[in-house]
Amino acid sequence: MSSPFIQMSPEILREILRPPIWDSPPPWQELDRDRLQRFMELEIQFKIRKTA
Repeated sequence: MSSPFIQMSPEILREILRPPIWDSPPPWQELDRDRLQRFMELEIQFKIRKTA
């Protein structure tokens, strides 16, 4: 018997598994603002590339 999750597209799974933007970041991210900023820039670039 196959799992229903396997039949979902990766985009849907990514949206389900991604924590909401208003969730507080884990403590190790709060301590590393530069890394968090860089990650957000890469995430934005990826979304722009994906929708273009």
